[in-house]
Amino acid sequence: PDSRIRRAVGVRMNYKTGKESALNVGLRYYWDSWEVNSLTTSVLFQQRLGAVITIGVGIRNYLQSRAFFFKDRYAAPERFMTVDTKLDESFSNDYQLKLSLNGGRLRGVPLLSDENLQLNIQLDFYQRHSATPDWHSRYKDLYAYIFSFGVRYRF
Repeated sequence: PDSRIRRAVGVRMNYKTGKESALNVGLRYYWDSWEVNSLTTSVLFQQRLGAVITIGVGIRNYLQSRAFFFKDRYAAPERFMTVDTKLDESFSNDYQLKLSLNGGRLRGVPLLSDENLQLNIQLDFYQRHSATPDWHSRYKDLYAYIFSFGVRYRF
């Protein structure tokens, strides 16, 4: 198709579950003119362990329908053809572990002696499954470990 109209609506909620803990919940629905519909849900629980450390554990789930013109196989040339599995039916799960370290409390540790600094570390295990194999690898399933490291500075 020459054009694609995309729409999405979402909602996020942060709920304080205790004096030092919170639950973050998210929901997003997507739809477009190619009849791709998706639903993303996420839940993250975070617990503060004193003034320095905050830990979190969460899961993100994604479900998607296929585009109206996507086919597993094409017997003959058609008006719209693709091998892009991102337009096929699929789902993914992302399992998260988070660690935040707030600066200002650990005077002997480089970087963390500055109270305006925060270190954020995240480890994710990602799993994606599509109904048809990927065109280049011929796999239906993708697994990945993702390591993220960030520095936040409050001016």
